[in-house]
Amino acid sequence: MLPAVIAILAIGLFFTGCGGNGEQEQGFVPVTAISGLPTTAPFGEYFELTGIVVPTYATNRTPINWTIAEDIWLIDAEINGNILTSDFPGPVRIRATIPNGRAADTDFYYEFEIEIKVYPSIPPESGTGTDIPSAAVLTAAGLTQPEFEAIRNTVTGGTFSWEFFFQWGQYNLRMNWTNADKQDFEDIADLLDTALGTNINIAPHWLFSGKYEGSYWCSVNDFVVQGDIVTVNYAGGEFTIGDMEWELSWQ
Repeated sequence: MLPAVIAILAIGLFFTGCGGNGEQEQGFVPVTAISGLPTTAPFGEYFELTGIVVPTYATNRTPINWTIAEDIWLIDAEINGNILTSDFPGPVRIRATIPNGRAADTDFYYEFEIEIKVYPSIPPESGTGTDIPSAAVLTAAGLTQPEFEAIRNTVTGGTFSWEFFFQWGQYNLRMNWTNADKQDFEDIADLLDTALGTNINIAPHWLFSGKYEGSYWCSVNDFVVQGDIVTVNYAGGEFTIGDMEWELSWQ
């Protein structure tokens, strides 16, 4: 009977020592990847960097340290802990590092690129003749409706058009006149000077008809978010639109 008892005990020890899943395996389990990494981030906001360590039962899977690997377009990106911010939109390369993740004395790291994007909150608009831009567009341009109408009506014998659009990370308002007199553009510049408190110079192009064509282009850029309020600075004044801070430059 004694040999049979020994055999039964040996079999019991064998099954007790077997791990039921990978998490119970003995020895060091290295990190092999970090998944779920973001590819885009909204400009002007505090963006939280997160990732999923693979495998989930790796021996050393925390913390994930985030650093700037390359500021590709010199957008002044910064990381504080796991919070990413930047002064301008554009691409940035980030390194995620897990201390001693690859081996007991070797870090695991992975580099990836994030595109920091500006998501426009004012849709594009355009018009001709007597069309009037929306209040949001006029506010972004620093003009009231009467000021816009006075500028538009300066040219009586030519054609007028305008467009508001988002391009290269900034909003733009462009007003175009054709078949106008040269004096008309000087009068338009004077009206803009009065409305905006700046020195506007419009250089029209001569046409074979003896008339002129020219444009005024206002760019809105340098977005900075401050909570849920946006301040727009222009010509020594300021106003708010949506949830972003604006700074206007004039051409």
